Amino acid sequence: MDYGSGDVTDHRFITDGTGNSEMVLPNDSIGPAEIDSTTGIYDFGDVTSLEIPNGSGPNVSVEGQIEITTDAYTSTGSSGTITFFSNGRIHYVVTTTGPPSDNSIAKWDSALNQWSIEADAGGGGDDTNSIRTITWAGPTLLATRPQQTGFDGIAGNFQNDGSSISVQSAAFDDSDDECRGTTFDVQRDTDTTGTVTFDVVWYSTTATSGSVQWFFSWVNYAEGESWDQLLTQESAASDAVQGTVNQVTRTSWTETMSNLGWEAGDAITGFICRDGDGSAGTDDMVDDAQILTFTIGIPRQ
Repeated sequence: MDYGSGDVTDHRFITDGTGNSEMVLPNDSIGPAEIDSTTGIYDFGDVTSLEIPNGSGPNVSVEGQIEITTDAYTSTGSSGTITFFSNGRIHYVVTTTGPPSDNSIAKWDSALNQWSIEADAGGGGDDTNSIRTITWAGPTLLATRPQQTGFDGIAGNFQNDGSSISVQSAAFDDSDDECRGTTFDVQRDTDTTGTVTFDVVWYSTTATSGSVQWFFSWVNYAEGESWDQLLTQESAASDAVQGTVNQVTRTSWTETMSNLGWEAGDAITGFICRDGDGSAGTDDMVDDAQILTFTIGIPRQ
């Protein structure tokens, strides 16, 4: 029968016995060959499920091809990945089995050949353990001291020539309170509930006994405040020199942000000093204490 003829005005196919004019095609009567040779738009809006090719390794190499890579699974949130070919290369779409936690990121493990959704261990977000570390080499600290009484001088620079290398340091006297200065800012993402760490790496060229006491004195100031204020001081415990010359000692001490009174965005003008006259504690090493590095660690959110 010619359905293109104008003589045909009405014709019904009743193949399922319901009389609703449906035409039912046999199962599998439309296969890959028919779909591949057909052009136009496929509307699957009313179907309840749609299966696309899937397997253990992507086999997409032509623009527009798509499949699911079934071996990219993990127990920590990822449910596999959709793979598609576009712009000359394979792309992967990572999904999760449920809402991820805040600041989670997708990570690929090449050894396990799988994705995972994990908390971001980098700085920022909820990572309250991250620290902003500021380190100065001893000679790069500013050659300045506080103007308040009780501060005696400025530690000079010293170069020690070894058999392989030479090192430069700031040399702090054993009888006067000598200092070196610096100015820095408290970053705006500071964790104001955290703890600040002070760290001095130092040594002696001649002494093998005795102790040294370090302290940090500073003023902090925000916009609209003067930098010319009375100093606040935070002292380390006395720390013994090593029993062999030129061996380094690392003296560390901590204080909370709240006790220091530091706020996010503050500028700090500070001084690392040796209590050479022993007025604030035990400092009885008879020799200059050579600072190689001075470090401040400020907590971040």
